[in-house]
Amino acid sequence: MPGRPPTETWEEGVDEGERRLGRGWTALAATGFAGGLDILFGVLALVVVTGALTAVLPEDTAHVLASVALGVGFVLIVIGRAELFTENFLIPVGTVFAGRSSVASLLRMWGVSLVGNFAGIAAFGALLSIVGVLESPTLNAVGRRPTRSVTAPWWRRWSARSSPVRS
Repeated sequence: MPGRPPTETWEEGVDEGERRLGRGWTALAATGFAGGLDILFGVLALVVVTGALTAVLPEDTAHVLASVALGVGFVLIVIGRAELFTENFLIPVGTVFAGRSSVASLLRMWGVSLVGNFAGIAAFGALLSIVGVLESPTLNAVGRRPTRSVTAPWWRRWSARSSPVRS
């Protein structure tokens, strides 16, 4: 916004970080779990759209176009105020830097969020692994990408040329 002083933006960020760092264990675990669910939902959206588009487009084109659907998970995180371990991590760091919270509370938030993210991913992944939950085109879309990347020679996997789109 024009005319808005940087100190005002900083203070709003520090206030938000203080709110996030002040959450209790249960709230951190719940928002971390929700963050894991949201991320896997975005991946699910990606593979469902890839599977659907593969019926009418070449696989690589379908994957590139469907990649837009991955953003659904991030939108859910922002709207739902879920906690993703890697999302907006500088806001709480700024709060600690400003002296309004401790390093211990920052480490607690990161640790609980990370465990919650993995738990949410595992729980949703377990549901999706039940036979019949995902249709065949979606499962094919899920299975081909990692296989193509993993079967590439090691120098291709660790270089800029490792993109599955180019394989």
